[in-house]
Amino acid sequence: MLFLAFTFSHSTLHSNCLALEERNMMRNVDIVRYAISSQSSYLARTAEDWAFRDETYDFVRTENPEYVKKNLEGDSLKCLDANLMLFINDSGGLVYSRYRNQTYEGPYFPASELLIKLTEYSLPVQNRTDRKSGVILFEGKPMNVVSFPVLKNTQEGPVQGTFILGKNLDGTFIKSVEEVSSSALIFQNVDGKIPPEFKEKFGDALNEVAIDFPDGEKARGYFVLKDTGGQPTFMCRVEFPRDSYAQILKNLDFTYLFILMTWLFMGAGTAFTHCRLFVSRLKEIDSFVGNVKKDKDLSGRLDVKGNDELYRLGQGINAMLDNIVRAEKEVKAQEMEKKYILDSINEIIVFVSPDFKVIWANRVALKLMNMKLEEARTYCQLDGSGIWKNVYEVLQLEKVLENGVKKTGEVTTRDGSVWYIQAIPVKNEDGKIVGILETGLDITSSKKAEKLFYEKEAAEASNRTKGEFLANMSHELRTPLNSILGFSELLQEGIYGPLNEKQMKHIGDIQTSGRHLLNMINDLLDFSKIEAGKMELNYEEFPLYEIIEEVLNLLFPIAEKNHIKLELIIEADFGNIRADKDKFVQILENLLSNAIKFSPDGSCVRVHVSRREGRVKIEVKDRGIGIAKEDRHKLFKPFSQIDSSISKKYGGTGLGLALIKQLVQLHNGYVWFRSEEGKGSIFGFSIPVEGREK
Repeated sequence: MLFLAFTFSHSTLHSNCLALEERNMMRNVDIVRYAISSQSSYLARTAEDWAFRDETYDFVRTENPEYVKKNLEGDSLKCLDANLMLFINDSGGLVYSRYRNQTYEGPYFPASELLIKLTEYSLPVQNRTDRKSGVILFEGKPMNVVSFPVLKNTQEGPVQGTFILGKNLDGTFIKSVEEVSSSALIFQNVDGKIPPEFKEKFGDALNEVAIDFPDGEKARGYFVLKDTGGQPTFMCRVEFPRDSYAQILKNLDFTYLFILMTWLFMGAGTAFTHCRLFVSRLKEIDSFVGNVKKDKDLSGRLDVKGNDELYRLGQGINAMLDNIVRAEKEVKAQEMEKKYILDSINEIIVFVSPDFKVIWANRVALKLMNMKLEEARTYCQLDGSGIWKNVYEVLQLEKVLENGVKKTGEVTTRDGSVWYIQAIPVKNEDGKIVGILETGLDITSSKKAEKLFYEKEAAEASNRTKGEFLANMSHELRTPLNSILGFSELLQEGIYGPLNEKQMKHIGDIQTSGRHLLNMINDLLDFSKIEAGKMELNYEEFPLYEIIEEVLNLLFPIAEKNHIKLELIIEADFGNIRADKDKFVQILENLLSNAIKFSPDGSCVRVHVSRREGRVKIEVKDRGIGIAKEDRHKLFKPFSQIDSSISKKYGGTGLGLALIKQLVQLHNGYVWFRSEEGKGSIFGFSIPVEGREK
């Protein structure tokens, strides 16, 4: 009975403990593989974002240095959590490289080494759907790399080149993985060949995880990392201490010793009794371990009574289960971290199975579904409605499953929001599609901006048409008006015979009204030319003082008629300025005409001229009606009058100040005003003394 108990307990406990330990090993190795896979997925998302930009597309084509200055200088790789960035054109040539390590970040100068790596691992892609990822040997260390075709934002061809992003599997990464998994991680370069250590024990199973127990102190897990061409580049060996297993063996040794001593000293009867009790407790342990293996329930614990070896064996099994539960919690914590990250993204992220049932969705997607995740997992997009029915139809999900090609499109929700969506087929290691990843970005504001842009273009086109129409009409009106003025002057000079006093008065009225109308048409023609961008300035040098005197003498009769005094204050020996003389006279004449028109009889209009930092500054001050604060926004706007009563009393088209502003700006100058209602106004402008024809 003692021999049977020994044999039974040894075989049962040893096999079950090995099974539990192997399962624990597989979980820990999966943690390491998941860490490497997560880094590759992050690189792929980052690389896809950079590769599918219009500015990247133009940079690879033109090698514009402004792109480097704007996007790549400084800590760009550090912000992306990457170590290598490559831009390759469609001819396979290296456009730009950037590398970062612990002491340096900047362009990678040994370009020949990079070109060898590109050829060795076939990193450049040729087609729009090409994607490559894997682990390569770079500077003697493993590096996780992904490569994407350089396309426009719409992901349309032709392919301009390749964008490559790499992240070192360096000591920092290895240390973080070792802390999470409580293991020792080693990378071994295999140069495309299966390591003898691996091949000897596990054959050609490169796509599987192999577990080995070389001795009683440590356990090892093996898996192979492949490069972008599918060839093995590194063997990963994960080494774990076998503390629990050693404790179990120690407990077994105590148990075996206890059985032997019982058989030797207690005799056959006592041995029979103790063996019976021992076997029942072993059966309890065996039943517990078997149930754990069968039900995969790690919540239970052994309750072995006593204070002997079996008790310590039970405590060792409980400790091993605690370690397994702790490892599971760490994996779940990582899953929750991934969930928090995806839920924080303001984009739709949904993963559906091949039969279009929701497997997982982030917060934004669940909000649009108006469901919780548990409810959404019973939801099938094929039978859905609203936005998800539109997603199914627009993206043609059945064709995505059939062809395995990513599809993009736009859908609109009931509230008018516009989403840019895409469906990406997700494949396993065998290339079989296991689901579809649907992502969506809210582009409502972009669509509104696009609409405003087109409306702005239409308004500008309409404005140009209006300007051309006004210019043409002004030409057509000026021709007959010149004839009217010409014939009235002939009649006034008596060419066709003498006129009586009443006729002469009417001829004078015709000439006055005609000249006023001609000035209005000329202003309208000038304004339309400026609006159409056809106004050209004829720069010349002229004495400033003489020109201002001519304008004052020209307007003197009008001011004298209303008993208005004109004054000029100018710095001595001002000298000449360079500008368009006719336009300068037009600006000053309009400002003085307005000041005279709105000034009361017997008042004074003063012109003040000064020079400041290479510019001439001219101000026209009057004591007229002034401008109220609520009406000041109407100034300098074409065809705008302050109010109808003023328009009727003083006349005018409201075009003068707008034309002044445009003409001054053509001279590279600016205008201003100050006014107080009932106390007068000051209108001024400033232009360069030495004008330039541009």
